[in-house]
Amino acid sequence: MNNSTQIQTNFFLKTKKYIREKIKILLFFLISVFVIFLSFQFFSYYKINQIEKNSIIYYEAIDSENQKRIYELLDELSNKNDFYSILANLELIKLNVINNDYNSALEIYYSILQNKKLDKTYIAAISSIASYNFIEIQYNNSKFNFLKDIEQFISFIDDSLNNYKGIKLELKYLLAIAEIDHNKLSYKDFNQASDLYKLIMETENISSTIKERVNKIHEFQLYN
Repeated sequence: MNNSTQIQTNFFLKTKKYIREKIKILLFFLISVFVIFLSFQFFSYYKINQIEKNSIIYYEAIDSENQKRIYELLDELSNKNDFYSILANLELIKLNVINNDYNSALEIYYSILQNKKLDKTYIAAISSIASYNFIEIQYNNSKFNFLKDIEQFISFIDDSLNNYKGIKLELKYLLAIAEIDHNKLSYKDFNQASDLYKLIMETENISSTIKERVNKIHEFQLYN
């Protein structure tokens, strides 16, 4: 009995570690792509002189070693209406997460995502980052329950964006795994997870990378 419990515990820890590692890689990739994408776009939207001014403030904040000053500068930028406002908000979210201030991080995410002036592609990118971010937080902090917030973030991803179809389904699957973990459910008995797994595997235009990640998690959950 003790042996069986130990095996299950070890498997559970391995699964959580694997998922956390994959989420970190995905977060880094999505944030990098999003920043690059914005970098190519912002010159056509805003005046050069204002951008230069805000860029000075942004990089001053990033380079500062005084945390209070960082918050002040980023907060100043976050209220503006340009490229650096989004970057500042993302940096504020990062700082809040580091300091375990998850409610403030959620508040900023919702503020960005409810901005009707943002293109749906930007919204999808930020929603994906927010979802992966809070799925990781959920796995690391089982005492919290961010399942509804993650579900809400995923819902911001527009279904008409074909490039995000696979990402959205993968996020839904990871959310199902997080729900199993949080509520101590059985993977085999949780139909939502198996239905999402089947849908991902059978959908032709989802990348093989996503299918491989999901399949590995499925096998971990199913056969151990």
